[in-house]
Amino acid sequence: MSRISPSDEVKRVREQLAQLNFELKTVTAERDQLKSSLESIAAELNRMSRMAESLLSERAVLLTERNNLLDEVARLTKDRDTLKHHLQEVEGEQGLPVDPGTLIAAMQYSVQKATSQITKLSQTPFTIAGLDVSFHGMISRDGKVVLPSSNRLIPDRLGTISLSIRPKSSSEVSSNSVEMPNLKNTTEELAIELLHGLGATVEILKKDTLEFPQGTILGQDPQPGTHIDKGANVRIFTAKMPPPILSPHLLGERFEDARRSLEREGLKYYFIAIGVEKSERLGRVVAQVPSPGSQLFKERDTIELDIEFLFRPIETLGNMDRTLGGFLRAKGISTLGDLIVSPLTHIDQVSETQFLLWKRMARLLVLITNMDGNAAQILVVAGDILDEQTLAQANPEVLHASCEKNISKTNISMDYLSKFTIEKIRNWVEEAKRL
Repeated sequence: MSRISPSDEVKRVREQLAQLNFELKTVTAERDQLKSSLESIAAELNRMSRMAESLLSERAVLLTERNNLLDEVARLTKDRDTLKHHLQEVEGEQGLPVDPGTLIAAMQYSVQKATSQITKLSQTPFTIAGLDVSFHGMISRDGKVVLPSSNRLIPDRLGTISLSIRPKSSSEVSSNSVEMPNLKNTTEELAIELLHGLGATVEILKKDTLEFPQGTILGQDPQPGTHIDKGANVRIFTAKMPPPILSPHLLGERFEDARRSLEREGLKYYFIAIGVEKSERLGRVVAQVPSPGSQLFKERDTIELDIEFLFRPIETLGNMDRTLGGFLRAKGISTLGDLIVSPLTHIDQVSETQFLLWKRMARLLVLITNMDGNAAQILVVAGDILDEQTLAQANPEVLHASCEKNISKTNISMDYLSKFTIEKIRNWVEEAKRL
């Protein structure tokens, strides 16, 4: 009967927890999308409520202006009847000569007053469709209008003023009379309906995003408040859910190879260093969330990769004192594995060059067994070893000679060279080849 080791059980539980965490993120993102949709609907309801209030207010204004026009018509009718009464009292066969210009000016003045009232109506453009003035009388030789005397048949009206108005046609309406509404955060369907109602043509440009529900308006051109002509083209930018991709298969890959693959595909990722006492998979991906082949979105999801390293406290580095170790621990770097996978390139207390040397030494210490901090410093600083791959390619004898020659570049005492033997270098090179 096979038994599951505690370390394997811990790994299994960790993978399950990581998978649950990913599913929680997905559910949280969907909840946020629903919340955003509800907020958009609420905003649209508020906008429509304000529009309804505005229409009711405009209707009240129109009713008031209508009543004012009726009052003006009644006053004009009264003036006409008064003038008719005075004319009936005029005596004489020759009638009453009146200057036509004066009479026309009087009538036009009344028309202008009525027109000034009409222009206050709403925002509906209008024009005077027709204006006709005629008189009941005759023209004398000196160009005067001779009105009938009281002994003759007095017409019902002195004259006739015909005034009619109509809405302006599209060609008569000002090109800047239609103002672009603010469409942002509304839905694509509503935006199209509004723009068609304004007589505009609509061009829809979709943008892949998970920040807003699909169909949400992200922007517009022209901008809100701009006046457009009827038939003008309006571009709206709407949210579109991007197509998902499949999580790549990275289990068993060297962590540097996995990093290059993810960066080449433009995927977000982060590494977690798993400290172990020994392993056949040092420096390789041992767990991946989301699992290989799972669907994910580039814009939203981040791939987590667990990498096994030999457990080494940060102070294992040969030239790392407790103070510098404290600065690194404050940044979440407590082991050499944490240092390797950290995106940090420097800290304020040391130069970028020194930080890079730390990372190179750390790679050797977490991948090669039976190596201490002093040996790692000699290999990196004096032997120009960059990582486990350059170590695997090195000639042990040549590397040993180079380290002895350049040991002065390190802070390691010459006495340590007695422990830094060619045999140890051979073992390290062979171990690096097996990684």
